[in-house]
Amino acid sequence: MPDPLHGVLPAVQPGARPSRRAGLGWLRIALISTALLGVSGAQAAPTVLRTAAQEGVAAKFSPSTPARPGFCIELFRRLERVAPDLRISGEKRLVPLRRIELMLAGGELDVFCGLLRTQKRQESLVFLDEPLFPIQHRVLVRRDDPIEVQDLAAIVALGQNNLVMTTQGTAYVPMLRSAGITVDDSTIRLDRVLDKLLAQRGRFFYQSDMNLDALLQDNPKAAQVRWLPTVFHREDQYMVLGPHVSAATRERLNRALVRLARDGELKRLYERYRPKADSATSSAAPR
Repeated sequence: MPDPLHGVLPAVQPGARPSRRAGLGWLRIALISTALLGVSGAQAAPTVLRTAAQEGVAAKFSPSTPARPGFCIELFRRLERVAPDLRISGEKRLVPLRRIELMLAGGELDVFCGLLRTQKRQESLVFLDEPLFPIQHRVLVRRDDPIEVQDLAAIVALGQNNLVMTTQGTAYVPMLRSAGITVDDSTIRLDRVLDKLLAQRGRFFYQSDMNLDALLQDNPKAAQVRWLPTVFHREDQYMVLGPHVSAATRERLNRALVRLARDGELKRLYERYRPKADSATSSAAPR
């Protein structure tokens, strides 16, 4: 391979005092070497994708508990391992879901983990094809409430006594309202919705089985509520990107996600956070 510096530095005879010209030659070598190193470093620098943690959903984001930081935070680290040219940062910043969607659409965030696919969201966000994990739509009621319902129509039939509570910004809200159900989605955090349920400010607490299970784990208030046996709906959650993210970066992330699915990593991670069979089953209504 030809020497790229050939001709840059004049020859100096042994024992001769270096000339000013030779000194300038060494300076040029130093500058060229620095430039080459800079180009090499730029090529090796990973692409950093900005994200945020959804506030109040410990099953997906719990940055304050390193031993169990949440499905999505663990997924980010696995993606970085199989795609070392990508870095995902910002997962310790807690942000309400509605704000996260606006930040993605507006270019303030690049990627987010764990959204339900809806037509409205697809108008402003880009969903990757690989499902992350399945969820079931479930309901909690107070333990002393004898109510049993088999579907959403049965809730509508209750008339005024059918207030359903869920968290702000979720895809459940338009779905429930389109079924004719009165919805309170004024609360961001799951634990606050649970408090409202126990205070009889609503009759039903509608959420995913994964989120409800995480909320009730080791929670002293769990004894005051029960699961209804009905599974109202089943669907998958997905990884989403802002529309400004390049097609090349989108493809790199998609390949990494597909590899994790193919290798069984997604399934193993879901098993770590999936609702426990004994807690997500229904309990009998009081008699």
